[in-house]
Amino acid sequence: MHDLKNRGSLEAITGKWRNGRTMMLLALFVMGVVFYLSAYGLGAHYLPSSVPVHHDDYSNYGSGGNAWNWVWIRPFSTLLIQALAQMGPEWLIWSIRLLSVAFVLLNWKLLCEVIRPVNYWIALLLFAVLCFATPVIAEYARYTGMITHMLSGCFGVAAAWALLREVTRPGGGALQLSLVLLVLSVLAKEDFVVLYAVTAAYAVLQARGQRKRLIAWSGIALVISGLLIAGAKFMAASSFLGMSDTAAPYFIDATPTGIAHTIWRYLLGGGHPALGQHGRTIGTLFVFVLVSTLVLVLRTRSVPKTAYLLAAMLSVMLPYSVLPNHVNAYYELIWLPLLMGACYAALSELLQAFTSASDRSTKIFATSIFLVLAILVSLLDLSGRNSIASWYDEVGVSNRQVLAALASQKDQINHAGKACVSGADAFSPWYMHGGSYLDHVMGLHATWYVLADPASPVYAGLVSGAASSAGKTIVVETSLGMPMDCVAIHLEALK
Repeated sequence: MHDLKNRGSLEAITGKWRNGRTMMLLALFVMGVVFYLSAYGLGAHYLPSSVPVHHDDYSNYGSGGNAWNWVWIRPFSTLLIQALAQMGPEWLIWSIRLLSVAFVLLNWKLLCEVIRPVNYWIALLLFAVLCFATPVIAEYARYTGMITHMLSGCFGVAAAWALLREVTRPGGGALQLSLVLLVLSVLAKEDFVVLYAVTAAYAVLQARGQRKRLIAWSGIALVISGLLIAGAKFMAASSFLGMSDTAAPYFIDATPTGIAHTIWRYLLGGGHPALGQHGRTIGTLFVFVLVSTLVLVLRTRSVPKTAYLLAAMLSVMLPYSVLPNHVNAYYELIWLPLLMGACYAALSELLQAFTSASDRSTKIFATSIFLVLAILVSLLDLSGRNSIASWYDEVGVSNRQVLAALASQKDQINHAGKACVSGADAFSPWYMHGGSYLDHVMGLHATWYVLADPASPVYAGLVSGAASSAGKTIVVETSLGMPMDCVAIHLEALK
């Protein structure tokens, strides 16, 4: 009889696990569909591709030919990019798309631990629409540079989720899991340590009997993460972690006014021309959440769930808000899901605080407002998504023509071992790039003589690329500097 009871308990646990796994996969599929429609189906004119656009696309795709060496600066991201690049460009870019979808899903799971929505699948769908409607989603479908913060974000948000799981379901190993996840997040990028600290503080406030365990395990995780970050900063001299030069891209301004100013710049779209209307909408939502948090604190005399989600959002923004010279609009996706979650919580908690409505009724109301908001945001952001997607697709088409022209002369180039190029622009394989893409991805093994006018705006970038090419690229200022026996390639004829 005892064995039968144990077997029944095991089957129940296994059944719950399988059901949970099925729900996760279904949720991932739903969010994947929304992501695809937002990035391609409702704006772009071209199907997904792995054609490089930016100089770091060329570098990332070409990293598959690099020697396997451990690096102390973002080692997990670096090694993953290299491994995926060895498998092929499609593997790398599709992994970034999948990470972007998984990141928003993990934010949804975190929200569900804080405030459990009713009408689960409807709320999930609306949450996905609101997160993926942002114009910058077009970049997450096309730009390989997103991999570091998306990889770090998936592990970082999962670590925060594991902490909250320990509060609601103690003793299941979630604390140990959160430590491992946070370390992996830091090894990918340094962005989500503050989120973990904020979540740990909130978890301790919500917990009852396991506060000492929470403090101990989260403290150990934060100490280990701090040591890893310090090692990258002081031992490996990472330029990503701040410079003293006020003109440097990673200059740190940690003053309250500087941080507030940079946060507001991000909320308003980071100065991106395609995010004007979108920024005004996001700024308005942030003000609504901020005011709602203050009202709820005064009304309830406690820490509302909205306050945690707002603090979590600001904690994710913090590493970027201290870098006033490095404001990139595409970082929005890392904190946008938390803002949308805070909006949902605020709507629900305000109704609970000022009416006698049931918990279910307040959440149905929040979901209904989410529906209206999702429709409005999708319509308002459509032109912005179209603009960014069209730019990427147009540059992608141009680069595809350039790469096709090089591929068509592959035998001649490899036989001669020299190629003379004119008409290279800022999106060509030689701009701020050492040429590993041409060598390792396309199989073009040559010394490249790139013609560039010193007065041209692309000259400095081409010189920078040549400097990192180990002599494989040579920038010449006149055609007289080109060897007579090279294969001539005139890229201007393709434009």
